[in-house]
Amino acid sequence: MRDILESRKVSSVLLVAGPRSYQETGAAKVLEPLLEGRHVERFQRRDPYPTLEDIERGREVLRRSRPELIIAVGGGAVLDLAKAMRVPFRVVDRHGRTALVVDGPPPIVPLVAVPTTAGTGAETTRFAVIYVDGRKHSLDHAAVMPDHAIVDPSLTDSLDARETAITGLDALAQAIESIWSVASTDHSQRYAVRAARLALACLEEAALRPSPRARAAMSLAAHLSGRAIDQTRTTACHAASYPMTARYGVPHGHAVALTLPAMLVFNAGVGDRDVVDPRGVAVVRRRIATILTLLGVREPEAGRRRLLDLMQRLSLETSLEELGIRDVDVILAEGLSPERAGNNPRRITRQDLREMLLGAG
Repeated sequence: MRDILESRKVSSVLLVAGPRSYQETGAAKVLEPLLEGRHVERFQRRDPYPTLEDIERGREVLRRSRPELIIAVGGGAVLDLAKAMRVPFRVVDRHGRTALVVDGPPPIVPLVAVPTTAGTGAETTRFAVIYVDGRKHSLDHAAVMPDHAIVDPSLTDSLDARETAITGLDALAQAIESIWSVASTDHSQRYAVRAARLALACLEEAALRPSPRARAAMSLAAHLSGRAIDQTRTTACHAASYPMTARYGVPHGHAVALTLPAMLVFNAGVGDRDVVDPRGVAVVRRRIATILTLLGVREPEAGRRRLLDLMQRLSLETSLEELGIRDVDVILAEGLSPERAGNNPRRITRQDLREMLLGAG
């Protein structure tokens, strides 16, 4: 951070941070001495996740303070908020669906993203999650990408076991979804495979028997999974997770993981009639085989059990029923957004998703 501040000759900073994480993670102890002597304006979100209202509040602070640098410190929600604040965009209706469109010149205030969780990899992606009228949408544009990322695994030390597990599952799901995404490439595969391998090897230790080695591995896994999905985007598991979080308050990484085991089996059953990947069935099956190898199994059903066992060892619920959610109609109505579900290698219908949601676990 010191090098960035000095090389850019920064005299004024807008600090975007979580209400508690900035202090609890130790970030304040590291940053405050570096910011001494510089004018620092501070901004905190009011809502748990980035909303248009919080973004507009942040933009007002940005216009008023006119900083030379934005520093965002926190989890994915904080980083996404800072990413969206500095990019001009508008909400439009496209054939009955809400879309976020960048409308204006690229940002002129550089952004440094400092994650305090090991999950989203938001410090390295060109999109930001934004809630519009209670629904989750993605702002996707090259201008959204942070200019700098500082990943310090020690900033995740304050996460408890459940938080570590949930954010780590997000990193794992991003990696797996990137592997089977219709937009996967040899380049994205290298990031995704390494991320999945690290998460599968170290998530349980990081959550239940935390060590500096395991924390560092999960921070790297999250960062690499972010690099992977920056190229491929996520798929149907993320699409289904959005209403679970928005409507029922299920934390994002947990919501994504709830359909991941069943989606593995579903995508493994791809055929000529329902394949979406233009490269064909054989390519999808090779991607699934890669995932099964990472999981240390040979059959999709065994892969499903491996993922469920991992969640259970992490003391996480594996079904909507365990979470007290019995009405899946809202999830079905909002959980197949084309931006994400359209990246899935096998065509998925509402009935397919219903069966996964009701049979999860």
